[in-house]
Amino acid sequence: MRPPTTEDGSPSRTLEFSRLLSSFSWVVTANLARQVAFLIVNIVLFERLSNSQFGAVALAFGYMQVFAGLGEFGIRQIGWREVARHPERAVELTGSFLVAKGITGALSTALYLALFPWLWSDPSTRWVYLTYGLGIVINGGTFDFPLYGLQRIDLFAKFSLVAFGFYLVTCLLFVQKDDHAWLVPVLFAASMALLCGLELRWFWSTQGYFNLHIDRRAFSATLRQSWPLGVGETLNRLALGYPVLLIGWCIGSEGVGHYRIVELCYSFLAQFGHMFAAAVFSRVSRLFRSQHLGLRRELSIMLLLLVSAALLFSGTTILAGPAAYQLGFDHINAESLTALRYLGLALAFATPVRFLKGLLSSLDQQTTLPVVNVVSLGLGGAIGWVLLQSQGIVGMAIAVVISEATTLILLLAKYWRSLRHPGAAADRRKDPVAS
Repeated sequence: MRPPTTEDGSPSRTLEFSRLLSSFSWVVTANLARQVAFLIVNIVLFERLSNSQFGAVALAFGYMQVFAGLGEFGIRQIGWREVARHPERAVELTGSFLVAKGITGALSTALYLALFPWLWSDPSTRWVYLTYGLGIVINGGTFDFPLYGLQRIDLFAKFSLVAFGFYLVTCLLFVQKDDHAWLVPVLFAASMALLCGLELRWFWSTQGYFNLHIDRRAFSATLRQSWPLGVGETLNRLALGYPVLLIGWCIGSEGVGHYRIVELCYSFLAQFGHMFAAAVFSRVSRLFRSQHLGLRRELSIMLLLLVSAALLFSGTTILAGPAAYQLGFDHINAESLTALRYLGLALAFATPVRFLKGLLSSLDQQTTLPVVNVVSLGLGGAIGWVLLQSQGIVGMAIAVVISEATTLILLLAKYWRSLRHPGAAADRRKDPVAS
């Protein structure tokens, strides 16, 4: 039986919605595999490790995330976009983008190691910071872009369940006290190697083997398109991680330990915006090329749905979050409960912010991302720095609310200007990367 189509032969709205729902469900599965594993591991480590050691693990992970974003340099998103637009060239494009990512990843790792003697000299936590360098080169985004571009998010989700299940089980088994803290980043890197191996095995068996070769012209063309995303993604990770980094600088790892658990709840729910963007990225990228009016209508519906979910997340966290925290932990910190309420308020803005940020490159608006993130990081960092001195981690949570609300206003204004005129997409230049 043929799937339902419209008169011109294109898929019906019902079929498109079904595909969108299926894609979103797999994105949620993949992200929940990671987030649930991190959440459980952090909750257990919060009980097993001293507060300073747990804070050091959280702080080192934050640094690794920033350098991993710098190492990808936006190439992952460009590769994802081009594979989605040219699936018949998936093998060729994958090899080219993978080599480009390898080069920038190696440079970022070198920078991370060069900074090591100045930033992480404490003997008790030195190995935690050093071994997290492994995650810069190999992480969840190492080889996911061809699977996303080929709309095989279902495979990425299944492989993520295996990899992060391995990370969860091994951390629970082998990390029992402070002396074992260095194993956390090692086991993380091992789980990411497992994920990458599963993805490669599928790609080679179904698409074929790619050549790890890139010429200078193609590499330059890739960097010309990816650098705004690379800078933007690095700033984005700083914008996501600056609260933990600032608390570490101003208060120390003890403060990080108190803030990290409530921040995990906040980031866990806010990531649904990013998941939704990942689910619709390929479709939005294609619609942007051909059906500008239809895209504007669909994006409005998507955003309305997401805002409704964000308000639900926000209200639930504010009302039920503190009670759940008190039930889960023996040692209650009053500042942590207040910070959780403010972060619950921030969810109303943060969830749609992550959705809109995630779709910028699908609309060829990647140059906007660095600007938005500079404003978000500068505003949140400045307010957080001031409020940390007087209100501790609660002040940092207040800064997050202000930063996320401002970022949402800026992104909505940008989308409104970009999609207001139907003829704005009429004249599309040929993609230099794809050609």
